Amino acid sequence: MPTLSNQDLLQIWEYGSLIKPHEYGRLLLTMGMPELDAAELPNMTIGERDKLLLQLRGEMFGSRFDARVPCEQCGEKMEVAFDVADIMVEDDCEKKEREVELGNHTVRYRVLAIKDLDVLSSLNDGRKIEECLFSRCLLEIRRNGSVVDESDLSASEKDTIIHHIAQADPQSEVLIKLECPYCQTSSEVVFDIVSYVHTEINHYAQRLLLDVHYLSASYGWREKDILAMSAHRRQAYIDVITA
Repeated sequence: MPTLSNQDLLQIWEYGSLIKPHEYGRLLLTMGMPELDAAELPNMTIGERDKLLLQLRGEMFGSRFDARVPCEQCGEKMEVAFDVADIMVEDDCEKKEREVELGNHTVRYRVLAIKDLDVLSSLNDGRKIEECLFSRCLLEIRRNGSVVDESDLSASEKDTIIHHIAQADPQSEVLIKLECPYCQTSSEVVFDIVSYVHTEINHYAQRLLLDVHYLSASYGWREKDILAMSAHRRQAYIDVITA
């Protein structure tokens, strides 16, 4: 896997500001892993995407993750730190289509894929998004052997199927267990690798652009040449400027 250059990261930052949030993961894989088959990318499961993004993030910024999360009970910020190995699920989603028996119903379903996220472009209501994604994952519903539609399912049966869909692709939903040091409340938060890397790249790009501004204004150097320097060398020149 090729290592992303500073120029690549600035391009991701720039392109990322022009697209929808749900498209950002695909952008990262397209630019960060050009060896992937572009035609197969939409069919990749969310868990498969996230596992690759964890690998890509390790190449860019290392394997350690640090974050501050507000406690849902008292509101105090909790410091969270973990390693990629702590959230990397070993079991792959080998079987993308599955079947579950629910009373008189036999439901055949598949796990969510990257292509399913495209519906987020036209929907804003959270409940409608959930219903649409659920419907896309349903392949066939039979009651006592006869094909029926989704309306034949009860609310509890739908909840059970949603649970099975999530369990079938465990990397797609990573939960971080927390305990607030201030009020001792225990909780879980969903870790979103796409959002995390998006924030990291935004911060990194802003620092890069500031370095380019300082060095270009002081020495007249081109952006391309400044970005090709190591962070240590750039900082050495900036220290001279600001001394």
